[in-house]
Amino acid sequence: MTNISRNLVAILQVGVCYIIIASAQALWKLGVIKLGGTAKFTFSVLPRYISSWYFLLGAGLYVIATGLWIYILSRYEFNLVYPMNALGYIFAVFLSLWLFGESIPWNRYVGVGVIIIGVIILALK
Repeated sequence: MTNISRNLVAILQVGVCYIIIASAQALWKLGVIKLGGTAKFTFSVLPRYISSWYFLLGAGLYVIATGLWIYILSRYEFNLVYPMNALGYIFAVFLSLWLFGESIPWNRYVGVGVIIIGVIILALK
């Protein structure tokens, strides 16, 4: 396998990992919304949030993502895969648009484009 194709596989694996992480965080945000705590969060309501299925499912996804991340770290150079964490920002922007109906200003789309270009440059070793 050539370096570029190996690096593209790394991008795919890191991308899957960060889709899982962004999904976990989106579940936590949904839980906060569903439990009515978007504007009035205090640490006294934290046990209610942590015991919700949103939090538990999100935490389960984090466990899966952590296992995948350890696998990725065992196969690739740290200086290649760690900067690819930026892929999480891309997924978060699109999840916020799709799941929460949030408005995305043009400069965030430009930022997503810059991240994509940066990840491609990383893969061109």
